[in-house]
Amino acid sequence: MKVKTRLLITITIFSILPGLCQSTFVDSRDGTVYKTVKIGNLRWMAEDLKLETSSSHCPNFDEDGEDCKAANFYSYEELGSLCPDKWRIPTVDEWDQFVLSFTEVKTARMFEDNEKNFRVDFLNRYNVLESNILNIVPIGRTEGNVKSTGYYADYWTENPALQDTRFHMHISQFSIVGHAHKHNINERKEEKNRKFAVRCVCEECE
Repeated sequence: MKVKTRLLITITIFSILPGLCQSTFVDSRDGTVYKTVKIGNLRWMAEDLKLETSSSHCPNFDEDGEDCKAANFYSYEELGSLCPDKWRIPTVDEWDQFVLSFTEVKTARMFEDNEKNFRVDFLNRYNVLESNILNIVPIGRTEGNVKSTGYYADYWTENPALQDTRFHMHISQFSIVGHAHKHNINERKEEKNRKFAVRCVCEECE
């Protein structure tokens, strides 16, 4: 059956980002210092989470550390315990607000009727990976115990409307795609299971 889509908005945005306030945050669990940036009323980590857990990719499957210079990678099962106290995983709507914080960016934003998919296309070929707002770099993901590289970054994301813990964002040069699926995330074949990076946000942090 063909899935219908509805176009939410096509707009040219001319914002000057007066509300962006940069700072730092120290994760008391391991002492890691993160750059942060405030977008509207929400403070974002401007770096990927590096916390090591019993099942994270780093250092369990990366003995030389080459995969872990910029980020750690996590399964969806441990999302509830990854962010520091008062911090949490961002929602799909908050990623959308991140998109709207860009300067002079023309976007087409779409949801499917069932809200399982989210997509942002930068129609003027704006390269989101060159934006210094959140310093997103193309770190890729892991599949099984192997780092998968490419010009993209994948992030776990909350979608309250869908209530699916497997929702995630694929961020590439000129688009952001968000969806949830079982394929290659929770499969019997361990070598196909994927782990993604994490950004944390905080509503109570100045």
